[in-house]
Amino acid sequence: KITKKYLGFVLVGNASYNSINGLLILLLTTNLGFTASGASNFKLILGIIAVIVATLILKKFTFKNNYINLSIKFVGRLLLYILSFLTNNKIIFLITIIYVRLFSESYSHVSDAPYVNRFSADEQLAFCNFSEMINYLSKAIGNLCCGIALSLGTRYNFVFAAFFITLQIYFAFNALHLLNEEKRANGELV
Repeated sequence: KITKKYLGFVLVGNASYNSINGLLILLLTTNLGFTASGASNFKLILGIIAVIVATLILKKFTFKNNYINLSIKFVGRLLLYILSFLTNNKIIFLITIIYVRLFSESYSHVSDAPYVNRFSADEQLAFCNFSEMINYLSKAIGNLCCGIALSLGTRYNFVFAAFFITLQIYFAFNALHLLNEEKRANGELV
């Protein structure tokens, strides 16, 4: 059950992320007024900062309660997606994109590692490969939704993203609950 919930989390996760970031350069240039080189530099700089943020979070800003950790990353995204759709404001769009990119690498030690580590060392590679196959499918779904939404209007990218992230939050919290129950049954969690 835990693995199925985690794989559901993986499936909808990249669909949500790529509904916004799948065609980020196109979104930045056609809808937010960036030049092609400005959009490329923006994406590159955000990627570098995201790695720094993830490192800081791993070292200093991980809470003991994983529900809080997941909420910072995913519930924060959901709220910004909804705000972006409702306001249809380019500045809010940009803030949302920055938030999503900055926290894209963060908290993977909470959202992914516990589920991979449940498997024995011999099975982890196979599970990671299977998870990556689901990731690729998820990215393709997100890119498709991103392209469809761009033809409707930028704000609709955030509708697709909000839909998928709502499912992702459900799967993440459900998997975490089941994982905590398993740890309690094994005496690892009090």
